[in-house]
Amino acid sequence: MSSPRAVSSTRSLRALGAEVTAAACVIDRRQGGGQALADIGVELSALFTADDL
Repeated sequence: MSSPRAVSSTRSLRALGAEVTAAACVIDRRQGGGQALADIGVELSALFTADDL
C-alpha cells in the first residue's frame, strides 16, 4: 500500500469511528510515507527499510 492510500484509508476508517494509531509495512522505502502518516498521528513500523536491502 502506498502512503497516499494509507493516509486516505486512515481518514476513511477514522470517519467511521475507528481509532487508527499505527500502521505496519514490510519495506519502508523512505520516500516520505512514514512522515505522511506521522503528520496524521499514525506511527509506521516496518520490518525492513530500503537501506537494509
